[in-house]
Amino acid sequence: MIHEDFKKYQELKDQKYIVVPNFMSKEDAHEYYKIFRDYCVKNDVPNDSQVEKCQSIFNFTPFVQLLCDYTKFVSDTLGVNVVPTYAFGRTYLNDSYLKNHRDFESCEISVSLHLYGDKEWPLIIDGHEIYLNTGEGVIDCDFEFDHLRDRYDGEEFTQVFLHYVRTYGDNKRHLFDYPRQKWRWEQHMKEKQLSKNRFLFT
Repeated sequence: MIHEDFKKYQELKDQKYIVVPNFMSKEDAHEYYKIFRDYCVKNDVPNDSQVEKCQSIFNFTPFVQLLCDYTKFVSDTLGVNVVPTYAFGRTYLNDSYLKNHRDFESCEISVSLHLYGDKEWPLIIDGHEIYLNTGEGVIDCDFEFDHLRDRYDGEEFTQVFLHYVRTYGDNKRHLFDYPRQKWRWEQHMKEKQLSKNRFLFT
């Protein structure tokens, strides 16, 4: 797609987010959840600097594949060309929460895809509560709007975040933003002394 429909894209910015009911089938979502959780548990994957009680992986290889596979879908949905920056998987554990924040410019357009949760738990974007079922996704401009999650009283809640920038937009310098994100991740993993393995995109 070379022609861009800026009216369609402006709708996202005006609405702040778009919920996509069938972003992924429930069966596929469960499969990706199992792959991610089995790996995290087997390798005792640590938390990240943003959420204390969680397990998370930057550019987990199956999620990088999703990031690439969904590029055209996200472009078509928004009416503008997008390119990938990075993927991030996280399982929130009991009593975890996400502080109110805005993301980097490399998260100009973000998909939060729900893979599993044993309780409903809203993502709050600019004061709006968003509940997702398994396989549903929400597309938003994470770096422009505040978003958070209150404390979780379930046992686990797993999501994958797919981040993009507009191909011809102001943040295009962040396309395939791997070197900077990889450096941040490696510093964190060095502190946690987590060894690399075949499932990490290195």
